[in-house]
Amino acid sequence: MFDRKKRIALICALLIAATPAVVSASEYDVTTGQTIDVVDRQESFEGNSYNITAVTQVDPEDQVTVEVEAPSDKRPTVNLLNKERRIVYSYQDDDPGPTEFQIDVGEYVDSGPGTYALVVQVENDIKSVHPLVVRGYSVSADTPESVTSGEDIEINGEFSQLGDKTYNTIEVVVAAANSDQDPINKTVKIDGTTFSATVSTDELATGSYDVYAVIRGEDSVLGRQKEILGLSSPQLLDIESEETDTAESSSSSSSGSSSGGSAPADTTEDSESETSEPPAQASLVDGPVTRSVADADPDAGGVNVEVNAGPVGQVSFDAPSDAATGEMTVSQSTATTDTFASQFGQDRVKTAVSIEVPAELADTTASVQFQLSDEDLGDTAVDDLQVVKNTAGGSQVLSSSTATENGSVIITARTPGFSEFAVIEAPSETSTTDEEESTAETTADDGGSDASGGEESDDSADESTDTNTPGFGPLVALIALLAVALSARYKR
Repeated sequence: MFDRKKRIALICALLIAATPAVVSASEYDVTTGQTIDVVDRQESFEGNSYNITAVTQVDPEDQVTVEVEAPSDKRPTVNLLNKERRIVYSYQDDDPGPTEFQIDVGEYVDSGPGTYALVVQVENDIKSVHPLVVRGYSVSADTPESVTSGEDIEINGEFSQLGDKTYNTIEVVVAAANSDQDPINKTVKIDGTTFSATVSTDELATGSYDVYAVIRGEDSVLGRQKEILGLSSPQLLDIESEETDTAESSSSSSSGSSSGGSAPADTTEDSESETSEPPAQASLVDGPVTRSVADADPDAGGVNVEVNAGPVGQVSFDAPSDAATGEMTVSQSTATTDTFASQFGQDRVKTAVSIEVPAELADTTASVQFQLSDEDLGDTAVDDLQVVKNTAGGSQVLSSSTATENGSVIITARTPGFSEFAVIEAPSETSTTDEEESTAETTADDGGSDASGGEESDDSADESTDTNTPGFGPLVALIALLAVALSARYKR
């Protein structure tokens, strides 16, 4: 294995939206250095079932680290296909089993921004597919942190063109977490480089949702859905029950007044015994901090733990109240910071921590609240903050929302489990037109991966023009299937 196996950061744009990874055999998988989980969903094609699980978005000049899981006795081939199913890059390791390699996106993505697919194949069988969106636009979308059921959701955003491809439409997606509920897609109203949309909550149940924007191009993916040119980072939205709000208001009013009759019983002693004070804010400089997993707000649902250790405020587990047992530990080490600095750069990492929870809660979906001071932020704008979680294949960008409280920035992220976390500065949205032109000139000079001609004639170029390659017949509909699934819901 050549030394390109070193894990290099996937310099991606604001991620998360909707192109899934598809896995047809559990012992095979393909991931990149930074992926986003989506809510699992099944799609079928020609009798096979494909499980949508993750998404990757890159810029045209990025270098992508690709990790492939495979049985120890199999030698998988990994091909990067464009939307016409032409192979623009092919890789196979000399040794069987799991492998890792890197792709210089600008060198092999010869047709620019759009939808591509990493395909794992053994002999003539397709084992796994992971779509790759090369962005031609930067896009962001803002949504309120919460609305009451029955109210409309007002979504505003902005976008900018990075390449030479023209967009066709912009959509906003409201997708439920941990639910079979179908997402809502709505075309936005565009005014220059800004957009807006109003989404009714009449067809949405109460609970947590991800809201994000998708920019589609003019070209279709194999004659079906329009290709994706940009995806925004998801914003966390809670739809609350109107009955709950009314009940809380009524309870508050009745407890604060009396209209005759006997005076209420003195329950001060009982209240004090049932309600514990939140722990004092603790520094992590002198070492890890351990807290009991105790529900500080039983009426709020789930298990809500006041941590107040370093940058971590509250952790709320989506779990029954009887799961409030054991201890959780928050720590901050140089090794944890270096893990993220090696991927994103030291200057972009604002804070990094490790959170260990009891085994029974380790894979539980939860909300984690981080607090950053002005000193932590430096020159970084609040809107540029992003929360990432360390995974076996790199880092996972989490859906999050931000607020300002007592002079500090509070960023709350939804996570599908626990390990190491970091709050980072998202990549800057600079134009990549010059880089694309430079790449095009380089490709024209040395042949690159242009299968339509050129002086170089390697295996990759030969495969690119072979439309009769065994096993690739299903890919036409499969990649189109991925485009159709671009509005898949995010798994927390």
